[in-house]
Amino acid sequence: ANQLAIKRQILGETLERTAKIKWQGEIHLHSSPPWGYRNRTRMKVTTEPFALGYYRHNSHDLLPVESCPISSPLINRAIAAIWEMGRSGGFTGYPLSEVEFFSDHADAKLLLELYAEKPMPEQDWQKLTESLRARMPNITSLSVLSRAKHTRPEMQCESTVKVDYSFQSGAFLYLAGAARYQVSPGSFFQTNRFLVERLVEIVCAEAKGKLALDLFAGVGLFSAPLAKAFDRVEAVEVAPSSFNDLRKNVPRNVRAHCMTTAEYLKTAPLPANLDFMVVDPPRAGLGAEVSRKLAALAPARVTYVSCDPATLARDLAVFQQSGYAIEQIHLLDLFPQTFHIETVVHLSRNRTG
Repeated sequence: ANQLAIKRQILGETLERTAKIKWQGEIHLHSSPPWGYRNRTRMKVTTEPFALGYYRHNSHDLLPVESCPISSPLINRAIAAIWEMGRSGGFTGYPLSEVEFFSDHADAKLLLELYAEKPMPEQDWQKLTESLRARMPNITSLSVLSRAKHTRPEMQCESTVKVDYSFQSGAFLYLAGAARYQVSPGSFFQTNRFLVERLVEIVCAEAKGKLALDLFAGVGLFSAPLAKAFDRVEAVEVAPSSFNDLRKNVPRNVRAHCMTTAEYLKTAPLPANLDFMVVDPPRAGLGAEVSRKLAALAPARVTYVSCDPATLARDLAVFQQSGYAIEQIHLLDLFPQTFHIETVVHLSRNRTG
């Protein structure tokens, strides 16, 4: 409770200091269980000698970790199994540098990504996969990516994630409310398993009309439910893996564009008579130029999903200057025990704007 109070204070102070927004309304708080909430966890690994853990703060010194209290129970069981396998020499000779765990909505199935410093023959990775699955039968998807292949960008949108080896027993599906999302290795998805559905409800609340625009759409977390409330949805996503999942997760009235938001604003035929727009940018936010161009599209309503109060405040100032007013502010504690703050802001266009 004290963490939430501090985060609310930080958000309010940042809005006032950065954007001169003295919000007098309520900041709606949405709390998460404080432990076991993460559905995705990425850890560093060394194989000789074996250790699994995180880098110490501001260093590249590996701090061995045998359990992670903010990660889900299934992820913690997988961490324990990998430690057991590592102690018995099961990873000797494998050039691994990182491992990422992703559990589904029920914390019953596991997607595993192994990151390697260099390629190895496929049969070696297959042997390792068989050993891992013998200890962790919950693994339904596993991919191995070597350093040369998992460095982004300049990847074509029509391609899938480049992998050295992959095992899948079927599409990895994540359920959130009435929607089912395919999530492939490398695709972004929200990490708090308790608040994903609530986030979707808040973002899409009362949104309806003929045309909606979803920017930084990911795998379609918001596009899929918006497709039920709008005649047409335009969805923009640049990451190849997420874009390919997006196309599979949305119905036909959603048109997906594989490009950055800046590219979309420069090259795509821009929608007119826009009823609703949702933006969910990375930590850097939209920036002043993109914010001005988006405001110029004049959607009746805008919902801004932010993971950084400072860049949120900077961009909200631009929207306010362009004739938008804040209707609601929601603070979702997606990351208890950390300083991170997730905010959802609903804006509407002033009649004189």
